[in-house]
Formats: sequence, structure tokens, C-alpha cells
Amino acid sequence: MSIELAAREIAVKNIEVLKDIYQGKSHEHSGTFSIFSALLSRFRKFPELQNCLKLYVLSDDWKRDGAFVAIFQTLEAESYVFFDTLDHSLNETLKNCIALLDFSTTIKMYDIRRIFLPIVYDVINSQNLSAIERADLICYMLPKMEALNLKITLPTNFTIDSLSQDNVSQVNSAWSHKSEGSEKYISHVIKNNTSIGLFDEMNRLVAWCLRHDSGALGVLQVDSNHLRKGYGSIVAKAISKKIAEEDDCDINATIVSENVKSVEMFKKTGFKEEWQTWLLVIKNQGKS
Repeated sequence: MSIELAAREIAVKNIEVLKDIYQGKSHEHSGTFSIFSALLSRFRKFPELQNCLKLYVLSDDWKRDGAFVAIFQTLEAESYVFFDTLDHSLNETLKNCIALLDFSTTIKMYDIRRIFLPIVYDVINSQNLSAIERADLICYMLPKMEALNLKITLPTNFTIDSLSQDNVSQVNSAWSHKSEGSEKYISHVIKNNTSIGLFDEMNRLVAWCLRHDSGALGVLQVDSNHLRKGYGSIVAKAISKKIAEEDDCDINATIVSENVKSVEMFKKTGFKEEWQTWLLVIKNQGKS
């Protein structure tokens, strides 16, 4: 079966329309606006990535209700799914669409709002599926103008620059969410999204931060030999400022709620807590 039994595919260019629909809506929809902003930025740089996105609407009145399901597949074995609606009378339709997704690949669901968690778990429990990973996240926001005004001071002879494919192995090895296939994901993100690395006087990578496909900052890490030197704050500021210069959107970072150190660092940078969200990685139990 196909999601097209419950939804209608529309042209990818309509993400601009959906972005405008969600702009300025209540804070619980800010993640949706951020994702569309990030996708538009990415498509301007890499137009070929538009071929990786499938966009479905749940009603003929989608320009009012904003109800959609988006599937972004850049890796053969994984799909990234996000969805939202301004009209919750469509929640059952949304559930039907989710149930019709192709779970033959691993699916990562981004920015799941609390109201949608029961819907997703109903689908998981009614099919032979398993949530192999769940992250309870808090989203922190930094206004674009504040990001543009961030002051960045580097240690003597240190530099900041975008990451390259040469850095993939180091970044993946240090990532707390490292898993089978995660190196391909890190490679994809570094190639297609904004990233920042802090390099020492020998051009060794000592700290870094990436921008996920969802538009949120993540994978922020400091090399174990350089902890408690303020390097995490440097890369957080640098990537925030870079995104603000490139995109017309505020900066957001999703942080695991128990990660007190990261929360405090982002707060010191100027980020403020906005909303709670969830990430689920869903796999067919019949697949190895």
C-alpha cells in the first residue's frame, strides 16, 4: 500500500507556501517552520536534493490547514519523516498516512509534537514495528539578529572552518548516537548542511557542530583532550552566526533534556527554551 491512498502528493516547490503558513504560528509549530527554512536553504545550494523529498498534503484545503507529511530520503536505508497540521480534526487522517509509510527502511521521525506521540505509537503497536531509539528533546531558540551579533574569540593560532569529508570518521567515532550507518549520515550532513569545526595550530580538529536535516544544531562535540576550555561554546556561536548570515530564520538547537552541560552552554550563548519535541527511530521488527 502507499501513502497516496490517504494523501495527495504536491510539488516540492510548495514547501515555500507551507513555510509561510507556519511562520508566526504558536511556538509548538516553530520546529516545522525551522525544517522548511533549512530545506529551502539546502535546495538553493544543492538543487538536486529536491529529488530526495516527497511532499504530501492531507486535504484539498491544505493552504489553510497546513496538514502535510514530508519524506526526505538521502540515504538508501533510511528515510526522514516529519509532519504537522494546524487543524487537529485531521489527526486521524494523519495517522492513516503514517500507517501507510514504507517501513521496509528505517524511518527517523523528526520534531514529533506531544499531541502526535499517541498517533505514532498506535501505528507502531498495530504493525510489526519497533521504536529502536527515542530521544526526548528540548528545543532552544536564538533569534537571528542576536546570532548575527555574537562575538567569537579564538585561541591564538586557532581557526574555524567548515568540516570536510576528511573529518567524517572522527566526528562519527565521538558521536554518542553512533550506530550502524551513522557514518553515512554524518558524511551526508557535512556534505550538504552547514557545519563548523575548530582547528588548532596544527590544523587538528578539536571541536565541532553540525546542522541536522531538521535544521537544528546537533552533534556538538569537543575532543576528549580539550575539554573544559570553552571550545564547545566557540563552535556553537560560530555555526549560529554562520546560519544567521546564510538563512532568514532563527537558530534552533535540540538538546536531550538530561544533558545539563549542553543546556547550560546554549543558555549562556543566548538560547532560550521554547518547546519540547521527540525523535523516534522506527524499524520493522522483521528486518535485520
